[in-house]
Amino acid sequence: MKLWMGLKDLLVDTVEETTILAQDAHSEASRRTFGYLKFVPGLAGPAAVIESLEHVGTTLAYKNVRFVNRLVSDSLDTVYGALVSTGVVNERHLEGSATPMRSDAVGTSAWIRDSALGALNGVVGDTLAERESPLAFDMTLRQDGERVDLDADRLRQVFESGNGTLCLFIHGLACTEWSWNLNADMHYGDASVNYGSQLHEDLGYTPLYLRYNTGLHVSQNGQQLAALLETLVAVSPKPIRQIVLVGHSMGGLVARSACHYGSEREHAWSKSVRHIFCLGSPHLGTPLEKAGNALTTALHMTSTASAQIPARVIDARSAGIKDLRYGYLVDEDWLGMDIDAPLKDRRRSIPFLEHATYYFVAATLSESAEHPLGHLLGDWLVRVPSASGYHSDDARRVPFAPENGEVVGGISHTGLANHPTVYAHIKRWCEAGEPEERKFKAPVATMS
Repeated sequence: MKLWMGLKDLLVDTVEETTILAQDAHSEASRRTFGYLKFVPGLAGPAAVIESLEHVGTTLAYKNVRFVNRLVSDSLDTVYGALVSTGVVNERHLEGSATPMRSDAVGTSAWIRDSALGALNGVVGDTLAERESPLAFDMTLRQDGERVDLDADRLRQVFESGNGTLCLFIHGLACTEWSWNLNADMHYGDASVNYGSQLHEDLGYTPLYLRYNTGLHVSQNGQQLAALLETLVAVSPKPIRQIVLVGHSMGGLVARSACHYGSEREHAWSKSVRHIFCLGSPHLGTPLEKAGNALTTALHMTSTASAQIPARVIDARSAGIKDLRYGYLVDEDWLGMDIDAPLKDRRRSIPFLEHATYYFVAATLSESAEHPLGHLLGDWLVRVPSASGYHSDDARRVPFAPENGEVVGGISHTGLANHPTVYAHIKRWCEAGEPEERKFKAPVATMS
């Protein structure tokens, strides 16, 4: 019921904004039409009168549409409030069934709901959060599709079969934690296999999966994640020996941002981070978002409604998407700035944690990165220089060590979230970074 009310609010806002855009377009068309008539001898006076009457009539009509729209919304809010107050609706049990972390969950009602909400959060998540919409994701930890609350009993269950290493998986834009199981049945013959399940079985790591509102600024999510991990470490009944962060696409930027804020604020958890993996992360930005910025800039330079309306619609995309233009990580990259200003790269160079090792995996659609298609398109959304942090200006580079990066061919951007070749690199790097006395030697039971 709460989700339906959130959809109602979104629909009301859409009607409101659409009415405003339509009224603006109507007014401009009217101005142009009557403007031409005023130059016709003998028609200037009548045209001015008719224009005034037409303006009054259309303004009243659009105001009536918005009035009815808000009246219906307020009435539904009143009914919903009455249902909650009388106990007919219990707001504490409205999340719905969890989406199983299995690749064969596609098409189930839970998967459709979560996928739609993930996409909605990616596109307009900042607006949803600003309006406190129930459609906006809160940042939560998940396991097996279920929310993991930060209480001692629940965390004791989570960590009981691991070796004290937490591996947190951070999904990309407009996704949920389910994306880590993409194509599992095709790659492994088992719909439940992902990087987390394999690291648990092979190295004894405890996997957790983050769900978050990807429409917020990367820096906002970074700060939220830093605070969440600080709480997790403080309340965990078992010591967390070390932390591994794995981020896909935007998730890699969020991981880097969280490490920065955790270190800056002297959080205990940041001292336990040993490995940070960035899979297809746009450290230097994405060409698609740069193209979107260029398009809206060109449209805004045209005064006609046919250009202004699509410009305003495209400009409404979330702050999270706009951060991907240049790979923004911290508040200072965007705070107090015109984030829509064309060709303004204000990305600051954020250093790595000194005690942790950072890795990148870039991909190309072609089998070879040297192929013209691979060089031009990368993995379709992120090109190799951006995913590897390479910049012609040394001061602008993201300082990955050459031995801590791989370019894999024949894999798409989404494919990086669950692929045997990528996992082989992650496992190899994790094993190489483990002191011999701490390496996992015996198999553990697969987590239920």
